[in-house]
Amino acid sequence: NITIYAIWQAKDYTVQYLSNNLNATGEMANSTHTFDELSNLSANTFNLVGYTFAYWTLNADGTGEQYTNQQQVSALTTEGTVTLYANWTPNTYKVTFRSNNENASGEMADQNFIYDEEKALTANAYELIGYHFIGWNTDATAETGEFADAQSVENLTAVNAETVYLYAIWKANGYTVQ
Repeated sequence: NITIYAIWQAKDYTVQYLSNNLNATGEMANSTHTFDELSNLSANTFNLVGYTFAYWTLNADGTGEQYTNQQQVSALTTEGTVTLYANWTPNTYKVTFRSNNENASGEMADQNFIYDEEKALTANAYELIGYHFIGWNTDATAETGEFADAQSVENLTAVNAETVYLYAIWKANGYTVQ
């Protein structure tokens, strides 16, 4: 009698990476993995302005198991190609208001924003005797307002956790001598 043993060889499969957003830039090559062997996913090289890469999923709508950047995986599929979709988190930033004059009074709290969400600026709470407020500007030396009081704004920066400084712009009150 002769005993014959089966020899099994694990199959390779391909992981395809998609940015999952038409505005994303960059390209990623597919990676090859062997079934039942741990291997790392490729590092994300896609970029989406105003967003941070969060994780990969097997579904374009972001549902299902989540895989972190360069996570070790095994057996994502038994053979063929599996597609991983990038999922993105909108960046957050804050606006810090400055009175832009040492003689101004009042206080204003910072205001938090989320990229791609429109939101009204907090109404001006500063006062400057002999002047009236004409708007906000990102340039402290500006003579005109870039943004009106309580104006709705969005995407003041694309950088995550950045602080945008808005300076109050003042114009001297006019008067007449009699």
